Amino acid sequence: MHSKKPVLRAIAFGLLAMLLLCPALSWAQEDAPSFALAEKSFEELGEMEFTANSARELFWKGEFSQALEIYEGLCLENHASASLYWSEKAMCHLAMDDYQQAENCLFKASMYSETFYDPKLEKKALSKYGQEGEKIYIGDPYERSLQYLILALLFMDEGDYDNALAACKSGLLADSDAVENLYQSDLTLLYLLEAKCHVLRGDQETANLILDRARESYRTTSPELRGLFSQRLDELAKLKLTKKERKKLKIKETDEDIRARIEALTGQINQASAAVPVDEKIGGLLSTDYNTLILLPVGQCPEKMRKGKNANIIYFQPQNSDSGIPQVFVDGEKVQAPLYNNVAEVDFQATTRGGRRMDAILNGQAAFRQTTLGVGEAITEIGNQAGGVVGLGVALVGAAIQGAAGAVNPEADTRCWQNLPAKYELYAFSLPPGEHQATFQQYIYFQKCELKKSFVLESENDVAVLFAPPSPADLCCASNLCVRKKRENPLLVLAPPLGFSQIETFVSQDPKAEPQSFAPDAKKISRMLDRFFHKEGVPCTMAGHEEILQDRIQAAAGAKFALQIEPKSFSYEKIKKEQQYASRFAFTLIDIQTGRPVLEQFVEGTWLKTKKDKKKGCTEAFYECLKQAAQTFITNSETQQALNKDAAA
Repeated sequence: MHSKKPVLRAIAFGLLAMLLLCPALSWAQEDAPSFALAEKSFEELGEMEFTANSARELFWKGEFSQALEIYEGLCLENHASASLYWSEKAMCHLAMDDYQQAENCLFKASMYSETFYDPKLEKKALSKYGQEGEKIYIGDPYERSLQYLILALLFMDEGDYDNALAACKSGLLADSDAVENLYQSDLTLLYLLEAKCHVLRGDQETANLILDRARESYRTTSPELRGLFSQRLDELAKLKLTKKERKKLKIKETDEDIRARIEALTGQINQASAAVPVDEKIGGLLSTDYNTLILLPVGQCPEKMRKGKNANIIYFQPQNSDSGIPQVFVDGEKVQAPLYNNVAEVDFQATTRGGRRMDAILNGQAAFRQTTLGVGEAITEIGNQAGGVVGLGVALVGAAIQGAAGAVNPEADTRCWQNLPAKYELYAFSLPPGEHQATFQQYIYFQKCELKKSFVLESENDVAVLFAPPSPADLCCASNLCVRKKRENPLLVLAPPLGFSQIETFVSQDPKAEPQSFAPDAKKISRMLDRFFHKEGVPCTMAGHEEILQDRIQAAAGAKFALQIEPKSFSYEKIKKEQQYASRFAFTLIDIQTGRPVLEQFVEGTWLKTKKDKKKGCTEAFYECLKQAAQTFITNSETQQALNKDAAA
């Protein structure tokens, strides 16, 4: 099962881990990998980010190979955003079950990070640029720790436990304050994997020490303690503020009042911590008695957004992307092992630092929630972040991880690793040595998608790591919710429209012409199609996002078929003085019981805007195109044959 890495590669990764684990050491310029940067203007980097967004949309629609092609182009040169695109490229390979290429991409991304982590190198590289978005992108602490987490898992799958251990340690350090020791990493899964690596290397004593840290990490990040822990850190931060800063924030408490509050919170934390059933929740992982790990990516990671008068404040926007998790079968049997969560939550890691809730980032400095003040007020810690450039080494964004302190230009940098999940849930269990097969079943509303993966456990000291494919978050999105409309004995169920973004564009066939943007309304689309199909003599009912996720069969209300519609392209062209719009859709008729497509057709609808339609814009053009496409689909002989066959039965 396992192909060993070249010796040179292992030495390189071991050296990387050694340097990371020794704070007194740093990459010397002559020792660092050579990355000759191609100079890119702010506009060029912006265009690349625009291109990357199209790849991200494809990724979250399950079009991994198409997304990969775009990332290939973005990774041809070494530039300020290269590390980000190598990381996102790795996730495409991972989704396509190409673990070797995923590992290669993440390794290169991590080497970018460590090359430019040194403040002197960082300063030299940044001297070429003048705006926040042009700085060398290395990643926030949570992103760097996730790079190493995934690398550790891939190394474990190869049987390369030395490099897996080095990756775990590197990830824990990336998520910690290694300079002033203000906090340790709270990414529990990294501790659990590190302990497993020690066990596999025959060092149970060290493993036991690491497992204690895993227990503590799980307690402090458990939902029961998160709020209390963050409040205590808020109070501790107050003690560091000057009188001038307290006056500005209208903090009237004395030091004695604050210390009393800290003592009370500490008591509450200790009491709540003792009540967290750690062994019950993650006992199978703590035992390290497993040889198979299956990771399920759930949801979409938060996105960085700008706000503030000068767009100089960053905040993290959670994504509403619940599309369910796949069912997992091994050797034909559904996995019955406990499903572990709260051990690798990307959302939590992105919005906290050392367990403290962060509301925003202002000029490279973390603005934390101040729970004892009014809603919306925040403390901005000034100069008390550890190390790095100008004393901001591990601040959330804009420190040694992100660049110099604050932006030269006030506009905040929103580049981030956008094809990470919101969290990883996982199974951990043991299988006998030999060949096995895992099957992942994921539903896109009513349509069943299935991926099979064979793997081999060669010995008792072998570990298999499997990643389920990411959920198609941009296809099944809660923003596509349509109102439930019940009718007696519908012939088919109309699912919420698939894959519509908040803003869509008609692209002109003339490259010099500007695209035309419109905002499709999921409810209006569903109701329009419902009325249209009934008018055509095809009775149907609408089903909502949530009810389909809860129970597909119940949501179908006795119908045999479900119809799912997904947009594929939008375009327009000028014909003399008029404009012709075209929209292409995929219409998929699905057998509700089996989840299998009965019929799939790609249909184009067109609409010509004449002088009489001056008041109509591209939004109306889209609806006209959709109605024409629906007309073509429903009157097609194949469609009629499928529906009439069911009616006759």
